[in-house]
Amino acid sequence: MIKKIKTALGIKTNRELAALLEVHESQTTRWNKHGFHKSTEALLNLLLDHAESLK
Repeated sequence: MIKKIKTALGIKTNRELAALLEVHESQTTRWNKHGFHKSTEALLNLLLDHAESLK
């Protein structure tokens, strides 16, 4: 999921994502290892798919 988010935003590293979201880099690492709650993941997928269809 993190990879898909970074791709959609044109970001290459977790550090860049953390800076953009204003969270500690360890948070992005935690998301990458453990994922998101199912409802959050569903929402993110919906938003990413919609953004992709707008291109």
